Amino acid sequence: MKRISHASLLMLVLVLCASTTRAQLANSCWPKFHRDLSNTGQGLYGGTGSDLTWTYLTGGAIRSAPVIGPDGTAYVASDDGRLYAIAGDGSSRWSYYCKCQGSASPVLASDGTIYLGSSDKYLYAIRADGTLKWKRLLSGRIDSSVTLGPDGTIYCGCLDYKFYAINPLDGSQRWVFTAGGAISSSPALGSDGAVYFGCQDGSLYALNSTGSQRWRFSPGSGAFRTSPAIGPDGTLYLGAAGGYFYAVRSNGTQKWRVATGSDVRSSAAVSSNGTIFFGCRDHKLYAVSPLGVVQWTFAASHYVDSSPAVGIDGGVYFGSSDGRLYSLNPDGTERWRYDVGAPITSSPAIGPAGALFLGADNGSLYCFAADDTPPEAPVVADDGAFTSQLDRMHGTWSAADPESGVFSYEYCIGTALIRHQNSF
Repeated sequence: MKRISHASLLMLVLVLCASTTRAQLANSCWPKFHRDLSNTGQGLYGGTGSDLTWTYLTGGAIRSAPVIGPDGTAYVASDDGRLYAIAGDGSSRWSYYCKCQGSASPVLASDGTIYLGSSDKYLYAIRADGTLKWKRLLSGRIDSSVTLGPDGTIYCGCLDYKFYAINPLDGSQRWVFTAGGAISSSPALGSDGAVYFGCQDGSLYALNSTGSQRWRFSPGSGAFRTSPAIGPDGTLYLGAAGGYFYAVRSNGTQKWRVATGSDVRSSAAVSSNGTIFFGCRDHKLYAVSPLGVVQWTFAASHYVDSSPAVGIDGGVYFGSSDGRLYSLNPDGTERWRYDVGAPITSSPAIGPAGALFLGADNGSLYCFAADDTPPEAPVVADDGAFTSQLDRMHGTWSAADPESGVFSYEYCIGTALIRHQNSF
């Protein structure tokens, strides 16, 4: 009997362990809005070129951000009420009608489940084959992109002031927190378990993983509709409707703020060197140092509500209501642009090998391929160093590929013994 009991206990422990880990964030290059739990918007690839690979037309505007599965499948919500799964070659895998509308983006779990909040107040769990796993009725419309905690807990906010923590197995409620206003901000999760989100009552909230309030930052400069991003040192970055962009310490105190020309509805991205990028309704994209110094701005022709993505090479990608997708170098100079002919509020996702995915208000999802054009012909220059040895030489070789943002190449030149001097 004891042997049977011990075996049963071991089996129960294994089942429980499997249950608590299978809903973690998927191991893909872009499994959620702004990729990681810190909402940095920092991709694992770079070098996207301006060549359009394919487009996929849905039945409504795409204002949400696409996410990418481990196999390269793109998932995106459309204002026609459907969640679409689109293969890497641009063909349809399936679509599921869930009455989704607005900017809420899905999140992918490691077991293949897709979670998405909807305008019909339901939180949906959809299997990888496009069938319904479960749905949970919440108290208000869900405009917040959902995220998954390390233990699989689903976090999302609603327009009726409620912020939820949901069990991924069956959709049951773990806890709910009532804020002071509507929540459209997508949560960011700190390494210590803190849950951060902006609110339209003009506050940035920090909650413990149990749902209790840790602190509340209320600078009095308008609604926080954007989602916080967490920098390498734990600093939180987000913009407000009143024309300010804030850096807030992890203890809830203000570090600095930058005055902008208008409302900020673009969530910030943070590059590997700590530079913060965000768009503004003054038609500009801003690059700000971790010390709060504006390094440069880039002017589009209309609102920049699209939240930027940053490639591993430092390139910055974002859309504008002027209908263009922009690709910038780390110094703010333009690499290329692509005109889709319709406003862009969707935020780009950086997929496998640097492919870029972006939705637009014309209902199309666009996929741009990684740049595969060769660099310009190398330029050889005498570096002023000389040698009397006949089997080697000194010189410098340089070439560039500005479209992909590659500005330096290293060349290995094989040489052989030449009888005639200066013949190479």
